[in-house]
Amino acid sequence: CFWSVLLCCAVELLPFRLLAYYPFRKALRLPWPVVAGIAAALQILQAAFAFRSGGGSEAMRLLFSFVFLALYLACIREDPWKALFLYLFLFDYGMVVRGLAYVAAAFWRPEVNMTFPNLYSAAFAGLLFAATAFPAMYFLRRMQTRVLRTDAPALWHVIWLLPAFNTAIVMMYAREMTSENVRQPEFLITRLLLIAVMFLSYDVLLYALDMLRSQAALAERAAQQETMLAIQNTQYQQLTRHIQETA
Repeated sequence: CFWSVLLCCAVELLPFRLLAYYPFRKALRLPWPVVAGIAAALQILQAAFAFRSGGGSEAMRLLFSFVFLALYLACIREDPWKALFLYLFLFDYGMVVRGLAYVAAAFWRPEVNMTFPNLYSAAFAGLLFAATAFPAMYFLRRMQTRVLRTDAPALWHVIWLLPAFNTAIVMMYAREMTSENVRQPEFLITRLLLIAVMFLSYDVLLYALDMLRSQAALAERAAQQETMLAIQNTQYQQLTRHIQETA
């Protein structure tokens, strides 16, 4: 029925989409209840499409992902490129949790056809989200602090492409979430590789950002020291001339 479809969509998709606003909860263009209400309304619309089409397709879910991304960028006052960089982490996180939930449900109830949506995968997705939400928020909070402190507009225009290409490659080779596909080793391997590559790539990128920020701070400190030395040299020359004139 429609309500079971709505419940599955709400459990499997909505938590990750709302979590994307967490780093920018103090920098929203609209009040948080309004943003959450719009996101919930869009989720109900997606559930309606899934119900009418018998579960929908990956293309439809991808389309709604872009709709939620547009809402996300429109509601945040920070640099949209930085926001996109953080959003891709949560998109990958949600994709991994959903994939692992379908694998767990397929092996727990092998007689059930694991198409989207189904209550078994939704239950496992809810459990996995509850188990990993706090570590994900901790990593996201650390990432947000380092991202927002790095002022390099030209860099942010392109750096989001690195995690985006990784996500696109996984999505290209990921199969439809059906019972036959999710029981294949390749399905689980791609999700596990996505976890590893996701954390590794973001950690390396954030380390590079820290190095960039440190180099910028050193360059600024060196420029300030050169300015101070120039001022001291000028003062010394003036003092020397004054001594000579006095003599």
